[in-house]
Amino acid sequence: MNKTLKIAHREYVVNVRRKSFLIGIFLMPVFIAGVSILPTLLAKKAIEGVGETRTVAIVDLTGQLYPELKKMLEEQRGGPKYIVEEVKATGANLEERQTELNERVQKRQLDTYVVIGKKVVTSHIQYEDSPDHKIQCYSRNVTDFGQSERINGAVSRALIDLRLRNMGIDPAVSTKASWNINIERLEVKKGEAKKAQGLTNIFGAFAFVMLLFFGLQISGQTLMQSVIEEKNSRIMEVLLSSVSPKELMRGKILGLGAVGLTMIVLWAAVGYTAARLRDFDVASLPNVGYMLVFFLLGYAFFGTLMATVGSVCNSEKEAQQLLMPIMLSLVFPLMVWFYIAQRPDSTFSRVLSVIPFTVPMIMMLRIAIQTPAASQIGISIIVMLISIWVCLRASTRVFRTGILMYGKRPGLKEILRWLRYR
Repeated sequence: MNKTLKIAHREYVVNVRRKSFLIGIFLMPVFIAGVSILPTLLAKKAIEGVGETRTVAIVDLTGQLYPELKKMLEEQRGGPKYIVEEVKATGANLEERQTELNERVQKRQLDTYVVIGKKVVTSHIQYEDSPDHKIQCYSRNVTDFGQSERINGAVSRALIDLRLRNMGIDPAVSTKASWNINIERLEVKKGEAKKAQGLTNIFGAFAFVMLLFFGLQISGQTLMQSVIEEKNSRIMEVLLSSVSPKELMRGKILGLGAVGLTMIVLWAAVGYTAARLRDFDVASLPNVGYMLVFFLLGYAFFGTLMATVGSVCNSEKEAQQLLMPIMLSLVFPLMVWFYIAQRPDSTFSRVLSVIPFTVPMIMMLRIAIQTPAASQIGISIIVMLISIWVCLRASTRVFRTGILMYGKRPGLKEILRWLRYR
């Protein structure tokens, strides 16, 4: 055990002194913050469109909606400034007018134009095959959802007001009756009700998952690369003259695990401080504690697998082929995280919480969103401990044989044969 700790100490000291480690410590929080915050800010700016000017043409075949629609677009607040123009058309020359408008859109002289069917005021049904009952919006950029919502809202309000007036109902009375009804959402947690922070909790939980993903990936791959480098430089032969393969493997796992833990603790401290300043409930000390626990469990499991991969390969290029299934199991939780965040107690979520390859990130996500029963957390931890024990025993047998083999990479049958060696 003393030799194992010495190897662990050496691995820790060597790696924390590397420039790459120091750079990663400072850049990763910036990267996570950028991924979480910057897209939101840019999306908000793009949707609001404040300070921009948009040109919209209206083809009103009803002859009744244009004045009100122009007023609504030009006087609306909180969005871009609209320049609204009317394009006169009839059923006979509509195609000709649309061709002209399409050319103007193509030349960026026009952002959007709307064609309002002549029967939309009197009909409440839009027939798919009848242009007279449709309202069609043509735009250069169909992904500009903010503009689409503003134009759709203005057209809808103008049309509803006109229909109400035709029915003898004052639109002002209808507007007053349909004022927004605000329903405050509260979250019941630990017997107390607090103001809900839905999106904040979801993206806060995603930040936990991203930290775990990068921590496990970086630590595991660093361990694998370390094994391959020492194997190729024949340092392994010197080390194995003084320690057993079991002591060497476990020492490297412990040492680089401590490096990863140091990295995760520093990232978590930065994230916790930032979240507390913004009063985000998701960043609580218990959640940070769970993240450290599941990082250690995940690293012990994945790190053991990656050390095994490094021991049977002669180069990183060879290792990438064997590493692919492991990396896919790390990426999979990122593919389903949003579903898990919305349904943390679903059968799918619970099943993933007992599969060793997905336990660390899935369970951490569930805890951050809505802490499961203590029994479920306990079962996940027990599953991981058993998996680590089985994996460590099997990997040690492969490691002690593969670490001294050079040349052609062994096949699966040969690796399985090594597992039977005593």
